[in-house]
Amino acid sequence: SLEFVEGTSNVDSPIGWIGNNKQAFNKLTLNNANTTVSLLQKAAFNGAITLGNDTTLRVGADLAANNITAANGNNGTLSFINDQPITVTVQA
Repeated sequence: SLEFVEGTSNVDSPIGWIGNNKQAFNKLTLNNANTTVSLLQKAAFNGAITLGNDTTLRVGADLAANNITAANGNNGTLSFINDQPITVTVQA
């Protein structure tokens, strides 16, 4: 599991992948306002991606997760920053 609490983070390595084999992390959580996380390479999560109030998840490569939700009715932002085609898979 990955949890980001505050600030801006650029993750520039695959998450949940070893070579071409998916070894997904459990979940991704952005907790507090003014938290921005950019996933610049492919990422896979077996659990949920949870966006807290006024958080931003920026996706620049393939992404897989069971679901993407806002925590407790809050508003988070999911944006795509890719310049090449990507695949986004969300399934329960």
